[in-house]
Amino acid sequence: MKGPKLKDVEAACRAIYQSTRSFIKGIAPRIGAANLGFKMLYGPPVVEPPILFIGYQPGGEKESMIESEHQGWPEACEYDGTYQKLNRQLRQQIERFCRDQVEDLVADLRPQRIVFIGFKTMGLFVDQGADDLVSDKGVS
Repeated sequence: MKGPKLKDVEAACRAIYQSTRSFIKGIAPRIGAANLGFKMLYGPPVVEPPILFIGYQPGGEKESMIESEHQGWPEACEYDGTYQKLNRQLRQQIERFCRDQVEDLVADLRPQRIVFIGFKTMGLFVDQGADDLVSDKGVS
């Protein structure tokens, strides 16, 4: 099977950004002042990257919110370790939505390996050691 082209992966990522913007807009009244936006890719998308890092970092600090990042990925790779607690019900709704988006990203990017940052993150995707998150290359 021939792999995806960069333009196709970028289009898929743009669709995920659009979906996320719509989701955040829909829950914005419930988030209130804690609505600090979102961050997905910390660099440009890469087709079949050797490693895809998946981390769990809901929220952040107001100073770290960059509106342009809601439109697409940054030009250079970066990492922001800030954290903001949200109420449990809202966090669960956001987790479900984000899990679906991450699964779509994995399918689109087709990473050779996935590295989870933290056991909590891994627990969101892998249930009792099962291969729940697999790219269409058959890699988990």
